[in-house]
Amino acid sequence: MIARLHRRQHAATAALGNALERPVSFTRELSHRIVASWDRLDPRSGFAEREAWSEFQWAAHLSQAQPRSEAGDSPHFLHFSVRLHRMDRPLAPAQWSEIAHRLARTAGLAPPADGEPCRWIALQFRHGRLDVIANLVREDRTLTRTPRRLAEELARQARILESEFDLIPARPPARHQDQVIADPLVARTPRPRRSRSRSAPSPTR
Repeated sequence: MIARLHRRQHAATAALGNALERPVSFTRELSHRIVASWDRLDPRSGFAEREAWSEFQWAAHLSQAQPRSEAGDSPHFLHFSVRLHRMDRPLAPAQWSEIAHRLARTAGLAPPADGEPCRWIALQFRHGRLDVIANLVREDRTLTRTPRRLAEELARQARILESEFDLIPARPPARHQDQVIADPLVARTPRPRRSRSRSAPSPTR
């Protein structure tokens, strides 16, 4: 499982469009691709209506939480994704949902001790890939704190998920095969120069 942290965006439509690999649509429905979402998305209120929400309506839902004015104009829509190995077995929707919630907690979107989570959704647009889109502004209009090294934390959680779900582990970053760490003393020793044979000058008369 390979985790990837994408660039933050100023608009939910931009973050969602990156996950869909095209601009969001006003007519295409998205609910059938969503495998998990933030816990306060009450399934009892407007469930039938939400089933028919378009991609743009889901982006509008994520955008409802607005930051306070002192928060500045920094991009606050987070997008990260995980991708399975091409030879991995298919996962059930419930398993993808569990993975999404675990990654959301890792990113600080749904901290267990915090009563104010973020609005986020996890969707599957490509086979074997999961994209998480989140508004980092919480319901009280404050910004959540993501881990300082979020990319590393997501990669670490991916290693744990690989073990628990019996997935093929991702390959470690490739290193140059010719890279050798030499001893410092050896490194200071100059290499002998190869002598070049020169023809002796012919005697002058």
